[in-house]
Amino acid sequence: GGIHWMENKFGPFDGAIGHSIGGMALWNAIREGAAIKRLVEIGSPSSLSGVLKDFAAVLNARPAVAEILMGKLSADYQVAEDLFDPVRIAGLYPDIDGLLIHDAQDDEVPLAHALQMERAWKKGRLVTTEGLGHRKLLRDPGVIQLCLDFFANRSGETRVKKA
Repeated sequence: GGIHWMENKFGPFDGAIGHSIGGMALWNAIREGAAIKRLVEIGSPSSLSGVLKDFAAVLNARPAVAEILMGKLSADYQVAEDLFDPVRIAGLYPDIDGLLIHDAQDDEVPLAHALQMERAWKKGRLVTTEGLGHRKLLRDPGVIQLCLDFFANRSGETRVKKA
């Protein structure tokens, strides 16, 4: 896909940042051979089934709707249900250094996704924010500085408030 095209044209990239579904895309690019060694996920889902369950909940649909959608995707594309799940992929690549940034009030991708990723991602460190939601994270000076410090491999206090 697009990530591999960019890697071939401009890479290889030592690190990458993905927001929301972009974080899932980066994990899947890694699964497909991208040479990313350091990864920042911002407000990203931990699994495709989790995204479908959250989507069904927003629509006030029964939980079975998410299960039906997941089963249809698996059958149509003949892949295991968890093949694309970052929470599974992270366990397969324990040497990837990472940072998970997630807001406690994210109403599009609940914090539970980041907590699940933190448990599965050996070198993934979770930093939570308060009051930034799903999109304001991207333009928050504290979050930007946190990412810069992570890639510069500097330690020190950031302006991001931990929950």
